Amino acid sequence: MFWKKNSKKRKKITYSLSGVNISKVERALQEVRKDIESTHQAYVLPYWNGFSSILELDFKLFKNPLFLLSTDGVGTKLSLAVKYRKFSGIGFDLVAMNVNDILTSGGKPLAFLDYFGGSKIDPDVYKEILKSISLACKEANCSLVGGETAEMPGIYRGKEIDLVGFVLGIVEKDNLLPKKDKMKDGNILIGVTSSGFHSNGYSLIRYILRKKKISLKKDIDGHNLLEELLRPTKIYSPKILPLLERYRENILGIAHITGGGIVGNLPRIIPDNLTAIVESSWEIPWIFKFFIKKGNISIKEAFRVFNMGIGLILVVSDNEEKILEDLDSMGEKSYIIGSLKSGKGGVKIEWKRKDLEF
Repeated sequence: MFWKKNSKKRKKITYSLSGVNISKVERALQEVRKDIESTHQAYVLPYWNGFSSILELDFKLFKNPLFLLSTDGVGTKLSLAVKYRKFSGIGFDLVAMNVNDILTSGGKPLAFLDYFGGSKIDPDVYKEILKSISLACKEANCSLVGGETAEMPGIYRGKEIDLVGFVLGIVEKDNLLPKKDKMKDGNILIGVTSSGFHSNGYSLIRYILRKKKISLKKDIDGHNLLEELLRPTKIYSPKILPLLERYRENILGIAHITGGGIVGNLPRIIPDNLTAIVESSWEIPWIFKFFIKKGNISIKEAFRVFNMGIGLILVVSDNEEKILEDLDSMGEKSYIIGSLKSGKGGVKIEWKRKDLEF
């Protein structure tokens, strides 16, 4: 019989031989369990090792709640973090890109989940990123309740990893933003500064780095370029949500300036009969000017790709000076960057500073 003729002992085939080490990932996850649990608020039921996460919300606290869902990733900024093994801020990018999105609806984040994929997951990298996500969730006042870890050789290559987040939020129906029906000619635009590129435009940035052979190991005019490029995305909700409570009648809309820049994102929250006029009332940070110059990028293209130093825009009907003062008292630099005018929709950039010209 066949089994008798081939009776020599053969090495047993295991999952780890295919490149997937379940035990290694499970041990790493257990080592950051306390970090994850530290984000849990009272509405999270302890259900570790379950197949789903469970929230128990007290709906008596709400009159007519709406649930908000969003998903986003870090994008190709992640490739720089992988190349230079700097992951401490990546979790903030992931959480911020999601909670900032539901903030545009006036929503408070409740629960966050992550997807972590790679060819062969390095436990140290895995733990550092999960700790970063946990810290970011604590800053956002949001519970990290679960996620998925996928080790998939053949799908991802080498040290490549992918990172995606999912957030659940809530808002009272009466407080849902934007309030397009209340927007009108003369409403003011307040821009809240970004911390840099946030998590958008990195395919173009990386192209310029390669094309112009720019080293990230050298400082540029006293600035560390790698540090600037990996600066975490701002999480706006801890400061903007209290502002919404104080100026509920005045803040009519919020735009998160992500991929597409001001030109691509601001029109999403204003009615078609109004045009947003954006004026040159803030100083564009040096990092944007550096890549605009090195890449020979037109200013029109730059405003279409990058946030240009403005990460969030508020549309307000009144009390703009008080809102600016409150933002300043919370450590957020902000500017009146323009207004809404009767028109045919869209954004018109009226940049008059001498450092940038169309």
